[in-house]
Amino acid sequence: MIMKAYLREMTHLEELVGKIQFYGNTETFIIMSSPIEGKEI
Repeated sequence: MIMKAYLREMTHLEELVGKIQFYGNTETFIIMSSPIEGKEI
């Protein structure tokens, strides 16, 4: 399952992940609104 969430604060993300972890394993990816130049991933 893929879920998209638009949250204002990292604490909101932590709360959401904490609630849905009850149902299974989670992976979190953060997509920035603008590119970050010169950084390797």
